[in-house]
Amino acid sequence: MSSRVKMRFLAIFLFLSTPTWAEPPEQPGTFDARVKRASALLDKGDLDGAIVEFREALRLEPGNFLGHIYLGKSLEAKGDFDSAIAEFREAKRLQPDDAWPHFYLGTALANTGDFDGAITEFREALDLEPDDPSTHHNLGGALQAKGDLDSAIAEFREVLRLEPDDPSAHYNLGRALKDKGDLDGAIAEYRESVRLNPEDPEAHVALGTAHGAAGDFDAAITKYREAILLRPDYFDAYHNLGAVFLKKGDLEAAVTHFREASRLEPADPDARLALTIVLVASGDLDGAISELREAIRRKPDDGQAHCSLGGLLEKKGELQAALDEYRRASDLDRNNKEFREHYKRLSRRLKK
Repeated sequence: MSSRVKMRFLAIFLFLSTPTWAEPPEQPGTFDARVKRASALLDKGDLDGAIVEFREALRLEPGNFLGHIYLGKSLEAKGDFDSAIAEFREAKRLQPDDAWPHFYLGTALANTGDFDGAITEFREALDLEPDDPSTHHNLGGALQAKGDLDSAIAEFREVLRLEPDDPSAHYNLGRALKDKGDLDGAIAEYRESVRLNPEDPEAHVALGTAHGAAGDFDAAITKYREAILLRPDYFDAYHNLGAVFLKKGDLEAAVTHFREASRLEPADPDARLALTIVLVASGDLDGAISELREAIRRKPDDGQAHCSLGGLLEKKGELQAALDEYRRASDLDRNNKEFREHYKRLSRRLKK
């Protein structure tokens, strides 16, 4: 069963890299006053106002590396990663022997997909502060994104050596072990994450997914239901429940949960396609056709949906309507041999 648990390490990059907006040391000067005003604006949720104040602070004291970090984190929170990276690079230039500019630059680079650059910065930060768990954690995430699972696992284990009760480290170690094929190890880590943070629905879903991959469908169902109790609108939990019930052969329950997943995220093509497959398996062609028409209404350029709809209409005997769908599929993707063959085959059939 494929996992629909969303990639979590990028969220951790953002979470772990969010600085505590402590008041700067009490010293005379306008820079401190501007930073305090910016911090107060951040507390009120006024990100734009804080950015203005941080810029003004740096205009008055451009060589203050902390000011560049503060401004960089505010720009990152706005989604302006290029500008944030520029600020972190300036902070690193000003204070190359401090670990934090490397760390914050690494988090920003990771969030833009530059994992090589992020890994370099995290390792430089660790050269300066070898026992910082946040840096080991984010380095593990970047290594996992690069596909270096063994190194990622080593970093997450180092986090747990430093902070044994970190539920996120157990979670991410579980992800890396699952990706490596060690389901027993993954289940053990996910269980520990759930034990340490039982209110985290993502950990329940991850544990359920690992149980499902190991063939323990009943345990998977239990975990997905626990996730739904914690987050009643949790799309992934409903979708994965539908998949488990489908594997168990309980088509009615699969339909119920795929329908709820589609209701929660109507534009998600996977949920609607899964629901269509189950409806076909249960003999409800009209229901499946209705779902495909809705999918096409939301995404008219989905050639596969048009082709699938053509197949169902042909199965119902609505041959001209089926041919029209095959034609639309072929028009949308002229390089798709399957679409083209379906159209040619049915065209020949209708000409006889």
